[in-house]
Amino acid sequence: MSVEKAAFIKPIHKATLLAFMAAVAFGLFFQLSKLAVISSISPFAEDPVDAIGSIAVQVAVAVAILSLARAVQLGKGEDTVADAIKARLAVRGGLVVVAASLITAGADVLASLSHPIAAFSSWAVVLYSGLAGVGLLGLLAGIALLQAARHLPPTPGQRVTGATIGKAESIGEAINDLWSMVALMLQALHQRARWPGNLLQRLEALGAATLRGLDHSWVSPRRHPWRFYLAAGFTVGLANVLEEGLPLDPVIALFILSLFLSVEITATLLGVLLLGRLLGIRAYAY
Repeated sequence: MSVEKAAFIKPIHKATLLAFMAAVAFGLFFQLSKLAVISSISPFAEDPVDAIGSIAVQVAVAVAILSLARAVQLGKGEDTVADAIKARLAVRGGLVVVAASLITAGADVLASLSHPIAAFSSWAVVLYSGLAGVGLLGLLAGIALLQAARHLPPTPGQRVTGATIGKAESIGEAINDLWSMVALMLQALHQRARWPGNLLQRLEALGAATLRGLDHSWVSPRRHPWRFYLAAGFTVGLANVLEEGLPLDPVIALFILSLFLSVEITATLLGVLLLGRLLGIRAYAY
């Protein structure tokens, strides 16, 4: 890696890793706040504040993983233009993570001021300590990302439409970025833990076959990106339903299922429309 590349890659590595840690802390805090002993006293355990956190934490975790995947690939090849684009997208994604966590933390603070806890307890200390930790990590990640943005190289004469110049199927490129990070992790694990080589090869082959199958399916992210987004929203909604559980009454269960699926699909499509180009997951052609 040249000195010129290292000048902008290292700060982005550090900043996106910090943003990833902020997203993980945000996710853990959100799950912690769902514990019965905490949710019973939490001023922000009910909608609409809880709904803000529910959507924001999904956005933060997903975007943090994608940004980290893009960042770890910087400097792996000789294409400096592609590196410049990936670097910009990684920083943008990190800033989206920070915004999601800080907006939710701000909403939680407002809810706490409007409905303060009547009797303070050790669980209240845990709740507010977690909230403070999420806010602090978000601020630190935001500062690191803004500093890293100062080192971004120029991309003259190019439009950023995805992770690679000239490719309209940007969600497909994003998925390739994610798989490339997984492959790098498998290789690193193989070198350190000395896993059997055939197991590593089988995992890589399985991943490649899965990507090929996805690419030729009716929800192909390259050929049918909006179908892919719909399927992703449906999958997340179904996962949330399974996590929450359904009542025994079939009518109520159907209503709750429809509600969860509608909310998640709508949130997914709105997220793609609002943030897709910013994050390089929606091509200008669509």
